[in-house]
Amino acid sequence: MKYNTREDVQNLKIKFCNEIENLFQNDETIEFNNPFAVYLTEENTYDNSVVKAPFIVKRMTGGKFLEGNTSSGEYLDDLSTYDLEDIVEVAYILDTVGDKQYKILQDE
Repeated sequence: MKYNTREDVQNLKIKFCNEIENLFQNDETIEFNNPFAVYLTEENTYDNSVVKAPFIVKRMTGGKFLEGNTSSGEYLDDLSTYDLEDIVEVAYILDTVGDKQYKILQDE
């Protein structure tokens, strides 16, 4: 199957996100066996250019919301898989959960 347009790739990314979300219950939190990085576009405050900053993902809730730390150490728990900019990152998450490379966390 060939994906020739941005719209085709965007639709595939949404399909991957839906597949991830459907694997988990809304309140279920998992912790990945190996944290990984996704990259978020941020404005460089020094010269107003745009840079890709790493976000280290450690957990996911409801098959949708990623938790972890930004490059500056700020903790975030509301980054949606649907907001990821790169389809490869979404595909990696789908592959990781498909291989069950996580543990389900109990209510804390």
